[in-house]
Amino acid sequence: MISVSAVAPFYNEKDFKTQAYNAWIKLLNGKAASEREQCDACISNAEREQARAKLNDNPNHKKKGIAEAHYPWRCFHGLAYRWELPSLEIFKSEKEARLRFVEPVSISFDTFPDYARYEIIPLIWDCWPNCDDALVKWFKKHEVRTCVFTCAESFERIKKRIPSLNMLLITEGIEVEKYPEGLSLCEREIPFFLYGRSPRILWKYVKELNGIVGGNDNEFHYRLQHAKVTLALPQCDVYPERTDGQETLTQRFWEGMLSRMVMVGRAPRELTDLIGYNPVIDIDYDHFADQIRDIVAHIEDYQAMVDHNREVALRMAPWEIRMKQVMEWLKGLGYEV
Repeated sequence: MISVSAVAPFYNEKDFKTQAYNAWIKLLNGKAASEREQCDACISNAEREQARAKLNDNPNHKKKGIAEAHYPWRCFHGLAYRWELPSLEIFKSEKEARLRFVEPVSISFDTFPDYARYEIIPLIWDCWPNCDDALVKWFKKHEVRTCVFTCAESFERIKKRIPSLNMLLITEGIEVEKYPEGLSLCEREIPFFLYGRSPRILWKYVKELNGIVGGNDNEFHYRLQHAKVTLALPQCDVYPERTDGQETLTQRFWEGMLSRMVMVGRAPRELTDLIGYNPVIDIDYDHFADQIRDIVAHIEDYQAMVDHNREVALRMAPWEIRMKQVMEWLKGLGYEV
């Protein structure tokens, strides 16, 4: 049986990959705690001590399911992006696979150097149509047979091109504990908060609406808890040339729901299909400023909606739910997790 070990993604300002990895760790820690509880449940003291000693004597017990990352020194990052290490099948492990958290544009770096020595199980974000050819080529070169996608449209395209792949589709999640509910809408002092990707045509309204834009990490989280209204659009609506029109759920929608802001924009279908309703007020581009003013003027009418949005997000957004799904799916395929 092939065991699966996850490797921490290289840290950058995009922490969505790290959030998924952290959820994997939490689930493993829960499993280890459960094993110790089973030991403590032994009937006799002798049986209990024997079971605990067996766990303690296993040097891999605490590290099972986790593998150390070996990214190159920063001065060699460019080489790791552009060139790959030689991969010889005779040196590849037959006992362990590596779960790696990747984007197609950086897949060689994101999987470095494990693609040379282990079976790679990629968990993939941002697989836009213009990445398909390179991704399929990389999959075939490294004999990838199992992978996870966070976008339904990319999942379907790759499935058609490599029908033999074991593929799982999950929606993107978030670390819910980072997002308090904030003040009630009537107590919030920021009428409008614009952050992340937004159409340039709407930026001119920020000053007019007494709004605030962006901010550093501390300012960002403060504003999430003190803003009444925010803009929430799928990336394909803002950068159609970058995404080739591909729509997917991203964590900004979870941020809005968890922070109890009124979201104006458009919800991706992945979100509405998942939760069963539309948590976003559809945007009126022709009368955007008037639309925001009207919402702010009657903000108390939206309290029940944002309360419900948060309750749903707390139940359905956590990365732990997705990674548990990944674990169970891998076990069903015959891997050891």
